[in-house]
Amino acid sequence: MQQNKLIKGESVSEIWQQIKADFTADEALTDYHVVINQDGKDIQLDINIDYGGGFEGGYELTTLTSIIHDTPFRFAIHPQNFLYEIGKLFGIQDVTIGYPDFDKKVVVKTNDEEEVKALFADKSIRETYQDMDDYVLSVTENEYNQVILELEIQRGITDAAELQQLYTSFYKMLDLLDAHALV
Repeated sequence: MQQNKLIKGESVSEIWQQIKADFTADEALTDYHVVINQDGKDIQLDINIDYGGGFEGGYELTTLTSIIHDTPFRFAIHPQNFLYEIGKLFGIQDVTIGYPDFDKKVVVKTNDEEEVKALFADKSIRETYQDMDDYVLSVTENEYNQVILELEIQRGITDAAELQQLYTSFYKMLDLLDAHALV
């Protein structure tokens, strides 16, 4: 079983100093696993890059995952693509949250429209996800029946600045989900 490194910090900049040091130390970053603890919240960051070889195709994957409070709220978003456009012809519907630039680029599925609208009211969160490709962001259950917030991106992100932007947006969303649990 792989051991994850633990990074603790009070702020994103404090955490990112430690992550940048890891990225600088490992120029061929292909397998990176860390648990980030910020303000009592644990977020697991995994980067897996396999270039393949011979006849094998490679793969790339970056995920951010955090266990959240038990809630019936669920959602999933991903970028619109050609297959989704075909699905709309057959009646597949998504939620429109009221921001035209976001709504035309992203598919949103949820069991609570008002909750998902509240999460994406933050412009910086919307802008992070509306222009990204090949990802799924969701609140769902894992194999242990824990409710999780998860961002899965189909590429290995090794640019520290880009990863920091994604982490910041993910953390804001995690904070918003916690705040809504207290209401």
